[in-house]
Amino acid sequence: MKSKHNNAVTRVAVVLFGLAAVCWSPRGQARTLRPEDLFAIPRLSQLSLSPDGKRAAFVVKTHDIESNAGSSKLWLAEVSSKKVRQLTNADASDWSPAWRGDDELVFLSTRSGAAQLWSISTRGGEARQLTDWPVPITHFVLAPDQKHAAVVAQVYPECDTFECNREKSEAEQKSKVKARIYTELLYRIWDTWRDERRGHVFWTELGSDAQPKDLTPGDFQTPPLDLGGYSDLSISPDSKEVAFTSNATKTPAWNTNNDIFVVPVSGKKKPRNITDAKKGGEAEPVYSPGGKYLAYVSMERPGFEADRRVIFVYDRETGAHAALTGGLDRTISQLAWRPDGEEIVFNAYDRGRKAVYRVTVPGGEIKKIVEEHTNSYPQFARGGEAVAFLRESASQPAELFIAAKKGEASPERITHLTEPALEGVEMGKLGEFTFEGANKDEVHGFELLPPNFNPKKKYPMLLLIHGGPQGAFGDSFHPRWNLQMFATPGFVVVAINFHGSKGYGQKFCDAVSKDWGGAPYEDLMKGVDYLV
Repeated sequence: MKSKHNNAVTRVAVVLFGLAAVCWSPRGQARTLRPEDLFAIPRLSQLSLSPDGKRAAFVVKTHDIESNAGSSKLWLAEVSSKKVRQLTNADASDWSPAWRGDDELVFLSTRSGAAQLWSISTRGGEARQLTDWPVPITHFVLAPDQKHAAVVAQVYPECDTFECNREKSEAEQKSKVKARIYTELLYRIWDTWRDERRGHVFWTELGSDAQPKDLTPGDFQTPPLDLGGYSDLSISPDSKEVAFTSNATKTPAWNTNNDIFVVPVSGKKKPRNITDAKKGGEAEPVYSPGGKYLAYVSMERPGFEADRRVIFVYDRETGAHAALTGGLDRTISQLAWRPDGEEIVFNAYDRGRKAVYRVTVPGGEIKKIVEEHTNSYPQFARGGEAVAFLRESASQPAELFIAAKKGEASPERITHLTEPALEGVEMGKLGEFTFEGANKDEVHGFELLPPNFNPKKKYPMLLLIHGGPQGAFGDSFHPRWNLQMFATPGFVVVAINFHGSKGYGQKFCDAVSKDWGGAPYEDLMKGVDYLV
């Protein structure tokens, strides 16, 4: 499919031309996107559906340019009435909402300094603090009994009490020596430096002064330092067992062998590796509502971090592992069970989109529910008869949507929180094209026209090249690689998903390995020639 606008593209890349007009527009006319707009747009994330599926809690993060800081708050939406309201407004950040029944939310907050667990009634009132630990909490999951939680906290592995952790932390802060000696990898992941502390799983009674149980004592790290999943912590329906992801090998920096572990909440037994026979990477454990299965995603090939992720279910009675999505040539994430335990909903990269699928358990019948744009955090709503998710596109930041489980009708939009920040902004039109690339394979790409596009004029082309190298450009409103922002000065923006990109099958993704300057380069050059 050739772009119908290809005659409007010229090879001349006059990068500075038109930049002075980026933020200006005549009075009464639509303006174009500005860098300030990307800061002003609220960012929705961490969707969480109430047990009855009627209400959605989510996080809205806003940024302030002057203070160069961001703040996260909790919001609520009624799925049927579409009523939306802000729930928290403290002078701190709140995130990770989890439902405790249908009328209370437990969440992480920095209200007391380091991140701790808090709760708030959805009917109104003030939040109350549930934990006051001398160590920061990074993850948590509420137990089905509503009285306990599995919590990941950063602790010194040699300490067996919180008082020991407090003393070591205070001594470290008072020490005049700030240098560190590293004798092994990993010492840094992205923008986070690793120190002596480790992420341990604790079992705690909410609102109790009792000492929490450390279920993973010693030199144990969870979630893994890299290649983890959307959620790497889960609790069985009977509230007696915790599942989590960890890499227990001696050299985690040199392998991808993350595994799923289970441990009883009694703390009387050591964690047990249930995927030890698998040498690839496992993540995202989640128990089925009835407790018969534990679902997770798995990459088969050792040492390859861009392998296809397949959903497996572990039968907790027989110990058998069965692949559910082995026939789907897409990589998967963000699993959620239907309340009756008969289906799992998930998302997957698919030709420049992130589609929503469902699969039956244990049958493995797969159906795509939502196809267009980029969709995240899919979860069953309305008693399992619908699916709620956050959706974004190249011209629309993330908002809450809901779709019928069977996917016959178009998704219904619930929230409009990003509209005020984009009022009067003219967006460019996104198109797509395919052409014959390297190895005579079909290659797919996106073409974004500049705002106020005039088909009678010529425009310079701006070719974007994604990293990874196994990655992909998508129909999304990226906060950094924002296609609209690149098009604003008057460029026709071209984003080609060359060999190595996700969403076109694993063979296509594998093609970049040991061939970075081969097929991908050929795809890019052929794509440019095709358009001009």
